[in-house]
Amino acid sequence: MSDITPIAVPLHTATLMLGMKDDEFTRRLIRAGKLRSRKERGGRIRLVSVQSIHEYMGDHQ
Repeated sequence: MSDITPIAVPLHTATLMLGMKDDEFTRRLIRAGKLRSRKERGGRIRLVSVQSIHEYMGDHQ
């Protein structure tokens, strides 16, 4: 099962994937429309699209 690639990751994981430590950075990118995200059922966990992370990184490398 380790070869399964997630389509979305929790906010903090997305922050780490972006090479940052502060989740507020990722929240700002979401609010600015640079990353796509959604709340998981129940509304407690924000999931960030892995594709949008890759797209953002491609624009900012």
